[in-house]
Parts: sequence; C-alpha cells; structure tokens
Amino acid sequence: MTSRSRRSQLVIGILTTLTLTALSLAAVAVLVLPRAGGGFADNAGCAAPGLAGTAVNVTATDMGGPMMAAPEGREACA
Repeated sequence: MTSRSRRSQLVIGILTTLTLTALSLAAVAVLVLPRAGGGFADNAGCAAPGLAGTAVNVTATDMGGPMMAAPEGREACA
C-alpha cells in the first residue's frame, strides 16, 4: 500500500470541504424557503392593530448602585 503525498491529501481535503459546504448550504436553503401555509409566513403582511391609550417616553439612566462601588481599599476608576 502506498501512502498518498501531502499535496494529494491537501487537494482531497479541500475538495471534501467544498463539497460539504455546498451540501450544507443547499440543505439550509431547502429548509428556509417559505412554503405555502408554513406558519408565520402567512402573517408577515399583517399590520399592527391600533391600540388605545397614550404614548409615553421612557428614559433609562445608569444609577450605579451597590455593585458599581469600588472594593474596599481601592479607588474607583474615573
């Protein structure tokens, strides 16, 4: 039995990688394509309903807190 040269092993590895990549991309494409009656695809064009009430603007601020304090004996970084 003869051993394959490094170059032939490299070529086989590259071809195998490209083949597996192509097969996996094809499988993902088949699984992701929208089908008729396929769940959420039917509701994609619906508009959001009008909701009663007032609009409120909320601002979140960083108040720090006990977890933001420096350990004892050390100064906080500025």
